[in-house]
Amino acid sequence: MNTSNNSYTVIYSAVLVIVVAALLAFTANTLKTRQDKNREIEKKMNILWSAGKALDIEGKDKNSYIESEYAKYIVNSFLVTSKGEKVAGDAFSANIKNELSKSVAERRLPVFVCNDNGVDLYILPVRGKGLWGAIWGYVSLQSDFNTIFGTTFDHASETPGLGAEIATLAFQKQFKDKKIFDGKKFVSVEVVKNGSVPLTEHSVDGISGGTITSKALGKLLFTCLSDYQSYFSREKEMKEEAERAAKEAEERAIREALEAEEKARLEAEEKARKEAARRRALREQAAATATETQND
Repeated sequence: MNTSNNSYTVIYSAVLVIVVAALLAFTANTLKTRQDKNREIEKKMNILWSAGKALDIEGKDKNSYIESEYAKYIVNSFLVTSKGEKVAGDAFSANIKNELSKSVAERRLPVFVCNDNGVDLYILPVRGKGLWGAIWGYVSLQSDFNTIFGTTFDHASETPGLGAEIATLAFQKQFKDKKIFDGKKFVSVEVVKNGSVPLTEHSVDGISGGTITSKALGKLLFTCLSDYQSYFSREKEMKEEAERAAKEAEERAIREALEAEEKARLEAEEKARKEAARRRALREQAAATATETQND
């Protein structure tokens, strides 16, 4: 082949472009698979951390450990509407950012259920805008749908040493045992200026020097958790109804047991009375027989 003519140059360039494009496509696809898996593991890890699980990850194979812990503790997940109704769909794949961009009525929000020794925790994703970019996390609630068990928060680009402190354990542990309802009123948990006011069961200290991020976090908690209010109400009503039914069943069982006991006591008394009468009759008959014998 004449390597000096134009057709050779065109063919060579085309082949080179095709080969390079194929290699780039293969590399991109391979990396995407790994990146997707890393994001999946990171998400599962944050869900578990909010419930106080998988904390001893150091020294372990991250992927296999997180997969194992997730399968062990996350026993259920589902989507709910703004009316608190459960709907079909994959909770894990739900994009909370996209859902929050919809109208409240159109949102389908994820719920993850963690169970440890029969105790359920309900884990909810939260997301909003910080000072420089997105901030997000998970909040786990106890089965009263009021008391926070744990949280985990992260960010895209908050200032190191300031707003970025929302991702530290020292900040996150403040939320444990805080309440999101004041009586029946939803109030969420407020992030207040550090040391500015006495803390209540509905507030935590913000980050010194990170006021904007702190306020943004408080805002996203209120916004995201408020979307679950109808779900909380439905679950509370169902639990209360189940508790009432269980209590009524227990009271009925006690009442029936007492009635059965009373019936058995009366039957025993009647049996004893008849037995006493029978023995008395036998004694009287024996005495009459003895009298007749003596007279004879």
